[in-house]
Amino acid sequence: MNEPVQKFVLVNSDNLIFANSTGQIILWHLDDTNRDPQIIYTSDQRQPFQTLAYNAEYKWLAAASSGTVMIFLILNPDNPGNLKPAQFTLKHKTVITQMSFSPDNNWLVTGSADALMLWDLRDVGVKDVDKFEPIVIENNRQLFSLAFDENSRYLFYDDNRLMHICPIDIKDIYTKLKSKMGKKKLNENEWKYYVKGDLVKPD
Repeated sequence: MNEPVQKFVLVNSDNLIFANSTGQIILWHLDDTNRDPQIIYTSDQRQPFQTLAYNAEYKWLAAASSGTVMIFLILNPDNPGNLKPAQFTLKHKTVITQMSFSPDNNWLVTGSADALMLWDLRDVGVKDVDKFEPIVIENNRQLFSLAFDENSRYLFYDDNRLMHICPIDIKDIYTKLKSKMGKKKLNENEWKYYVKGDLVKPD
């Protein structure tokens, strides 16, 4: 390679897609490793992509550069042609360094030093990609890694001090609180203790 490889993902077990330091996305066919890798996208600004992720159900390749997420539809990994991206609305204030699809393919999480954002892909087909609104988890530390559990119910991420475990579905939080409290209603202090963030206390 002429440029350092930044990130890579495996697509359908026989295609390796990777990004280099000059903003190119490149495809390498693993069933013929003597064949030269193929450039399938080049960024206009030549900014390197910080991270990549692939969703097999939607056939989406997600690539993050600065605070923007670009989505490429790859219908045929063997012959993708020149890719044309759609973009999520710019939300992150700093560079996106981590990104992953959930095992059930329903969620995309993007992470940076200012926030983690959960994108609900069940909205696909209902609204355009650039109209998606994420669930925002505030962050003010360097993000090292993130992952979903195998059932796509929890998001795990760690910074330079703590490991965090977040339930993805708010119903899980309410179910556990109801189980803990029985028929008793949480008072304001209990609500603030058990529930973090900007969730509104139900009546």
